[in-house]
This record gives sequence, C-alpha cells and structure tokens, in this order.
Amino acid sequence: MGYRLVGLLETPSQAALISPFTYEAVFKEEQLCLKGQPSPDGPTRQPLRDLILAARRHECRLLAKQDERFSGSKGIDGKTVFEILHFMCEHQPQGSRNPGGHLTWTDLVLLRDLENEAERIRNRKTIFLVPDYWPGTSPRSVPLERLLDSIAEELNGRLDGITGRHDVGFVKLRRPDQLPAERARDPGLMRSIVGKLLAKANKSLGQGVLPYGEEVPEGPLLIDGPTGSGKSMAAELVATTLGKKFVKVNIAAVTESILESQMRGHVKGAFTNAHQAEDGWFAKADGGVLFLDEFQNASLASQTQLLDLLDPVSDDIFINRIGEAERRRYNVKVILAVNKPVRELLADGKLREDLFYRIRTMIKFRTLNEVIDGTATPDDKARMIRKLVQIYRWKSSPCWQTQVRDEADFPPLFPIVDDSVVDPIANFRWEGNYRQFERVITSIHWHNDKQKRSTIDGDQVRARLDEECLWLGAGSLPVGAGGQLAWDRRHLDVVQELLLENRFNIGKTVEALKPRRMRLGSRQSLRSFLREHRESLRPEIRTDSKIISFLGSKA
Repeated sequence: MGYRLVGLLETPSQAALISPFTYEAVFKEEQLCLKGQPSPDGPTRQPLRDLILAARRHECRLLAKQDERFSGSKGIDGKTVFEILHFMCEHQPQGSRNPGGHLTWTDLVLLRDLENEAERIRNRKTIFLVPDYWPGTSPRSVPLERLLDSIAEELNGRLDGITGRHDVGFVKLRRPDQLPAERARDPGLMRSIVGKLLAKANKSLGQGVLPYGEEVPEGPLLIDGPTGSGKSMAAELVATTLGKKFVKVNIAAVTESILESQMRGHVKGAFTNAHQAEDGWFAKADGGVLFLDEFQNASLASQTQLLDLLDPVSDDIFINRIGEAERRRYNVKVILAVNKPVRELLADGKLREDLFYRIRTMIKFRTLNEVIDGTATPDDKARMIRKLVQIYRWKSSPCWQTQVRDEADFPPLFPIVDDSVVDPIANFRWEGNYRQFERVITSIHWHNDKQKRSTIDGDQVRARLDEECLWLGAGSLPVGAGGQLAWDRRHLDVVQELLLENRFNIGKTVEALKPRRMRLGSRQSLRSFLREHRESLRPEIRTDSKIISFLGSKA
C-alpha cells in the first residue's frame, strides 16, 4: 500500500523516489493546499485533514485514468469511474451497491476492484515531512501563525479521539548547513507546531501558557515554574504567536564584569578591548521577544540594571549604549523565568521588590505530577498520558536526511500506546517534569525505532523508570501508596546482586553503591536497609555467616 508523503512548505527531491504518492503543501491565499491544486474554499480548521482529502482525490483521479482495469472499461468513462471511486473512498460503502444512481451495476468484478482500491486509498497513512527550520519560501506572518495554530488544534483533537484515528506521522527535514542569520535563529517549523500542540494539550488540562488566550498584553511577563515545566517553550510560543523573533539569554551565566556591556551594548573605544561597536540584548531583540532565563540566579546588580529599563505597561525600552549619550528606543517583549516560587525569592531577598512591581503579567506553571493528578477522571488521566507519549513521538521524529533512504527505513511512526503504560507513568514522581518525561519517552521511542517495534507497553515503561530510580535514587521514587515498596524492591535487587558479586564483602559493596545515588553508601545505611528487609533476602544471602555477623553487630 505504501505511505503518502506530504512536504509542508518544502519537499526533498528524493521523496518521489521513495513513494509515488508524494506531494508538496504550499501556503497560498492564507491557506495550505497541495501544489498545483486549488485552495480550499474558505478558511479551514483542519488543514491536515484537508490536505489528506485532496491527496485522496488526486489518487482516485490517477487510478481512474491510468489503471487499465478502469480506463478501458466498456460503457464507463474515466470521469464516472473517478466519481464512483472517490465516493467509495470517502463514504466507505458496505457491500456492492450503486453509490449515486449513475449506472446499473452488472460487472460485479469491476465493483469489487473499485471497492478494494478505494479501501487502499482510504487506509493509506500520511507522513508529513516538516522542516526543522523555517523555509525561505514562506516567511513568518500572522496568517501563517494562525495556520500553525489550526494544525496544533487539529492534532490535539486527533489525540483526544475527536477527529478520527492516529493516521498521520511526522519526519523532520534537517536544518541546512547554510542558512541566513535571521532564519538560523528561528526555532523552526517542527518545533513551532510541537510547541503550540503542547500548549493546547496543557490548556485543556488547566495549565495555560498565554494569560489572555491568544492575546499578549504589553509589559514584562514572568513565568514561575519548576525545572522542566516548559518555561522556555512557553516563551518561544509567545514569540511565534506574536510573529516575532526570539532572543534567549541565560542571565545567571553572565558575569557582573561584562553584564552592563552585554545588556546595553557599546560603541567602539568605549572601554579597553572595545575594538568594535556591539549591540546589546535589547538592540538584538528589537521588534521581538527577549527571554531572560534562570532569573532566580540573577545578581542584584543585574536586577538594578534592569530596574530603570522596564515599564510595567509597555514593551518600549529606552537605553543608551556605553560610550554614547543618545538614548535609543527599542520595542521588546521581556519575559523572565524563575524556577523557585516568587514569594520565596522575595522573602529571601533574591528578587528585588521594586523590580517585581514592574512586571505586568505572571503565570504559574504546575509540576507534571500536579497536572496528571489534577485530571477529572481516570479516563482523562489515561487520555492525557497517551497524548503526551504521542506528542513526544512527533517531537522526536526521525531525520529524513540521515535515516530514510527507502520505505523500509521508516521507523514505527504510528505507535500503539497500550493501556498498561498509564499506571507506571501516573505513579512516578517526575522531579524533572516534562523535560524528564521527554527524556524517558524519547528513549523508549528510540529503542522501538531500532527494533521496528510499534507497541509501547507497561513493561517497557517500568524498565525505563527502574533505570531512573537506580540512577536518581529515592528522590524519584514512584508516588502513591505502593511507591515506597516499589522503590525498596528495586533497590533490594541491586543490593543483593552487588553482595553476591563481591562475595559478601561489605566494604566493597558499600563502595559499589556510592555512585548509584541510592542513599546506601555507608555501612550504617546499608545495615539498616538490610535489617528492614531481612525476611525478603534470598536464602543464600540471609544465611551467610558474614551477613549474619554484619546484621547482628552494633559497630
């Protein structure tokens, strides 16, 4: 049957060599349409579905024209065959029947062949080839951002089971080696779609990214959320929603000695080693978004530098470069991100109170466990987890240039997520939040790609989470009533294997446990752990004289 390949805004030339059903979607009249075919009638809320329907229609027309079984049929012209085939493809007729009263069926063989071909076209899965950069043929614009938003909304609906089966996959087109500077800084088409999709998924769970729907008021924005909760992607989303460039600075990594010149910029000769003029952060981000990450670690000196620049109700920044008296005006959306509660930062004196009052809008992000536990019903929780697993399948989609040479090279792009994955994911303590979740799930997808395995089940997830527990220790033990027991069982297995490997030498076993961050890296902690689980020890360990002596001693 083969895959259907649709390139979004760009299509690699070798795609047609892999699949005869290859198309390019172009941005035309503020909509997506297949190249060489008419645009949809009016705005559409499901652009991917419309592309698939247009491709099906084209495949029906080609089949009716080129297949000798149909093109040579007596008494039936190609147009009629196309109409019948297209009707069957879209309406899934059950059994042999006249689809529209166009003709009387006498040739049952022809009818059967038409139904079989219509089913093949209908069930052909579509792989979208998406640039991991921003194509030069369609520069960013508000209409194109609206279109990407519609794509994200459609994908979110597909994952909720609203608009049909998961019959679409994604493959990334690698960023070219040579890109203009402006396009090289752009997060890219694939990342933009995934960012918007994650925002839609979180919004449906009560974790909004934009404070007022799709509108972003002027003035600085502060995002308060734990590590890995999506602050950076949210800042990028604000930039793409506004159709603006995105400049990111980790302000905690900037030393105080160069802070002022980095922030303000300088003219040539302004100070020693100022051999040429250089723009500051605000000049580089003019007309766009400046994201100051890790702001909880910003020095008070850097906060003082910002104090007189930020306006709580405006994105206008008035600043002069070092060595220059003239103040320049820049229009910059400033976004600050902290990974500790604002109240705590204010109380500890790590965030200036007067700077805090210059922030107009604040967003609080929850932890991933809070998001999962906040779902209304068990079905909602299962749907949300399966949705995240699929989203990170798309985000970690393979790269066309390095992984795909023919159709057999395609990894499982349409994974089946078994119900057994829900409980281990829901009961795990995700201290790294979405970033840790992405790492774990991407690892599972990677192994499945290598093995050409299309199903993700609970055993795979548990095995990967066991690895997390072993390396991260008790801090990432599963939550819930059985969480501590699950952690203990995993660690008891490791301890017993090390005891056997070291022939019950306690000193060597303790040294082997130290790098594993299991909080069992001392004789006392190991003794307490083994005493607590004495009845669960293997007989050959429990009855060994060295172990008996170790557990019974007080030293």
